[in-house]
Amino acid sequence: MGMGFLDSIKAMFSEGTKSLDEDLSRREAERNATPEQRMEMLQDEIEDNDSAFEDLQSKIDRKGAVALAETELDEQERQASLDRAQSNQQADQHPTVNTTNATSDDGDDEITDAVLAETDNSGDTEQ
Repeated sequence: MGMGFLDSIKAMFSEGTKSLDEDLSRREAERNATPEQRMEMLQDEIEDNDSAFEDLQSKIDRKGAVALAETELDEQERQASLDRAQSNQQADQHPTVNTTNATSDDGDDEITDAVLAETDNSGDTEQ
């Protein structure tokens, strides 16, 4: 078990050493570069930074679009709920005659005729 721990410590130091070696090599290349090469290196760094900023901007835009879409959906749901409530309120104020359940299974239309006659008579006015 002790060897596993030492191996992980060695790996950690070798990764750190590798990173330092890469950084040192990059700095030496920058120091030894001609002005033209140095300009190219700076332009590459700027492009890398611009790319990182564009990625961030894209994430911000997506989050803003999601928030806007959620707001629109909430508004649509709220409006649909208001519409349903208004429709229910109107239905309560103006009940309709349901003739679909008024007939018996044997086709007897007497109940339906009575309900329709009552509905027709309720609209009549005395002259």
